[in-house]
Amino acid sequence: MFPTKTRVANTGWINAAVKRAGIDESIGKVTLHTLWHTFATRLLSGGLNIVECQSLLGHRNIASTMVYQHVQAEAASAKAASILDNF
Repeated sequence: MFPTKTRVANTGWINAAVKRAGIDESIGKVTLHTLWHTFATRLLSGGLNIVECQSLLGHRNIASTMVYQHVQAEAASAKAASILDNF
C-alpha cells in the first residue's frame, strides 16, 4: 500500500536499487512517487482502462486516478489519427 502522511515508508531500498542499477539521477531524483507514477502510466499505456487502473492503484475516488488520464488522451489522439489516415 502507498504510504500516507500518517504512515511513512522506508524508502532507503529505492536509493540502493537506483544506485545498483546505475541510474543517473541528474535529470531528477527517483522517489517512491516516481515509481508509483510510472506504474500507473504504464498500466494505462498498456491498455488498462481508467476504472481498472483505479482498482489496481487502490483509489477510492476516480478523480485520484484521473491525474493519469493524459496517457489515454495521447493514445486516443494517435488512434484517431490512424483511423483518419485510412480515409
